[in-house]
Amino acid sequence: MLFAKAPVPGRVKTRLAAGIGPQQAAELHKLFVHTMLARLPKFAECELHLDILTDDFNTPNVSLTLQSPGDLGQRMLHALSPRLPALLLGSDSPTVPDAHIQAMLSTTADVTLAPTEDGGYWAIAAHRTHPDMFANVRWSTADTLTDTETACQAAGLSTARGPAWFDIDEPEDLAKITEFLEQSRFPKHPPFMSLTVGSNAPDLNLTDEAGQPFKLSSLQGKTVVLYFYPKADTPGCTIESCEFRDHTAAFAAKHAVIIGISPDVANDQLKFKSKLDLPFSLLADFDHGGAEAYGVWKEISIPGRTFMGIARTTFVIGADGNITHIFEKVQPAGHAAEVLAVL
Repeated sequence: MLFAKAPVPGRVKTRLAAGIGPQQAAELHKLFVHTMLARLPKFAECELHLDILTDDFNTPNVSLTLQSPGDLGQRMLHALSPRLPALLLGSDSPTVPDAHIQAMLSTTADVTLAPTEDGGYWAIAAHRTHPDMFANVRWSTADTLTDTETACQAAGLSTARGPAWFDIDEPEDLAKITEFLEQSRFPKHPPFMSLTVGSNAPDLNLTDEAGQPFKLSSLQGKTVVLYFYPKADTPGCTIESCEFRDHTAAFAAKHAVIIGISPDVANDQLKFKSKLDLPFSLLADFDHGGAEAYGVWKEISIPGRTFMGIARTTFVIGADGNITHIFEKVQPAGHAAEVLAVL
């Protein structure tokens, strides 16, 4: 059984949404659920238990069931008890290895809990249940696992621990699944077309450093200086951002809006902005979709290492939404003045 919520922005992955915005958090949740639904039927009959019935997860070979009322413990007890032996998983660990799932299916204890790094568990296997097996459990805390073990043991159930894995709850957790996001192409982006002066600037639908939705098209009618930088709070990016900060009044006199963007989560952008006292928005392009749309997500080679990353680039976008200038292979020092000179 897979327990999940309907992918409603603002109701799912709320801690993650603080860093990437509610819409992207809901899309990521949807990706996690679909990933698990594609994997689980090969092990055994699979049921998806939802808090709200939705058509988002209609999948062959998977039956949909509405979760019972009550807190998480009551809902899990209601799902487990008539289906013993049963394995119930959450949807927040899409990269858990097949071997871990198989190990949970092979347990013999009354209750086996598979720990996560934050004190919870990504799955529970049950051969027996008891009405009090989740009594007084403090959900979504560092004590969830141990509280459940204590309650089960107090109810006369034997317990064991299964293989540990991690779940994705916080923005910083996304760094653990970079390869998964690459392979799944989340979210789906249009194929990159080479941009030149005169090209229409691709719209961006991201979140800013405060987790607020941002659409580049909302600035149409204004000149926009969009600078892509590799990583928040690194030396070159600090120099570049500080120079844009120091020239803010001069850019404003030219009726130009400065926007920074990098493949960082919103929390990291907020820290960077606060540290440098930057008076303009920084966009959280954590999955580098915006960078791909602008053609600046490229193979970077340095001695002894090749990797994908941001090619430091700045685009000046006119009031009509078309690109007027492109600065490639940017050198941070002196760049703000270089851009200002063409306005």
